[in-house]
This record gives sequence, structure tokens and C-alpha cells, in this order.
Amino acid sequence: MTPQLDPGTIALCNAGFGDVVISSWSAANLGNIDLKCGDGNSGYVHIRGQHEGEWQDLIDYGGGGALWDDLMAFSVGGSLTSPTPGLPSDVGSNKYCYSTPLVITRSDGATSTWNPTIIVSVNNARVITAYPTRNNEWIPRVLTSLSIH
Repeated sequence: MTPQLDPGTIALCNAGFGDVVISSWSAANLGNIDLKCGDGNSGYVHIRGQHEGEWQDLIDYGGGGALWDDLMAFSVGGSLTSPTPGLPSDVGSNKYCYSTPLVITRSDGATSTWNPTIIVSVNNARVITAYPTRNNEWIPRVLTSLSIH
């Protein structure tokens, strides 16, 4: 997988600079959305603290060879720019939920489809959280695909 995040920028997150923008995307229905370093409640620091293990499990399923946060950023970008039809969904409190199918393909050909949950703040135009989920109520449509070797 192509690296998605700059290690130098992540170092700023580690140093406590919460307002640093790690990545940005032009999101359907909302325009520019930033993933900031954040804190324990939102952004990269929150995602790392609460969901790193879940993203790492997907990397491990695919055979390794990538960093958890690169997969997370890849999934956020795909979900924001090409969401599943009917999304984003207003989940209240000025927050929208985005998702799009993510297919993990192992070297033996086995696949696993996920629909990551991406929650963004409408009024702050930033990613609050992102975690891998399987949600069968959304119509599957493969827009992003990832092969880990």
C-alpha cells in the first residue's frame, strides 16, 4: 500500500499539536474536510487511541506490509470522496456519517469486505473518528480496493 501520511506530521501529533492538519479531502456534500491531529476526543490522536487495533487487525488479515494509519487514511479518503449511495447520513449534533466498501484481498486470494464508519463534524469540517465496521444494511458497491502483499 502506498503510504498516505507523512511521518513528520505524525510526529507533530505525538508532540501534542492538535490543530495540525494531517490530510484533507473534498467530501461529497460538505466540501473540504480535514483530518487533524486532534486529541483524545477527535482526530488522529482519538482514532489511534481508540481504534488502532481494529485497523491493525485488517492489515494483519491482509498479510501485513502496511501501517494501520495508512489504511485508515485510505479508507477515510475513499469514504469522503466516493461514499456509498445514500450517504453521507446526518447522525445528529452537526455530524455526518460516511462510508464506502473496502475490500481487503490477501495474497491467497481470500477477500473480506468492510464498510468503515467515518464520522465528521459539519460545523468544524473535520474528521472526528474512523473505524472499520461491517454494515450489511448499505448496498454493497466496491469503490475502493486494496491488495496487501
